[in-house]
Amino acid sequence: MLHLLCSIHKDIPQKGGKLNAPDTWKVALSLMSNPQAFLDELMAFKPKVDDEKVPAKNFAAIRDTLAKEDFNPESIAKKSGAAGGLCDWICNITAYYDVVVSVEPLRQSVREGNERLDAANIKK
Repeated sequence: MLHLLCSIHKDIPQKGGKLNAPDTWKVALSLMSNPQAFLDELMAFKPKVDDEKVPAKNFAAIRDTLAKEDFNPESIAKKSGAAGGLCDWICNITAYYDVVVSVEPLRQSVREGNERLDAANIKK
């Protein structure tokens, strides 16, 4: 979660846009100390993905964790229901990001095609 919010959230220590915190648990506890503000931060994340405000390196930083066999909502929820929910959010926002990244070049092609079509229609 900290990697995803790095360079997005002002209270996450970073260096060069990468997480730079010797005690990540302390940083995480600080972020979650106000549950409503933390939830609002998570809810505001998807629009930031849509607006390309989340650097690709944030998602690259979590790929190793996502690849771990025991990093899944079911396994995590056995230890903590809240952590299981957060794990589910991480998995789903990453899947959403992957779709956005793969679809954006197609959207750009459609925009360019429409611009060419409009220009051709004007010439008629």
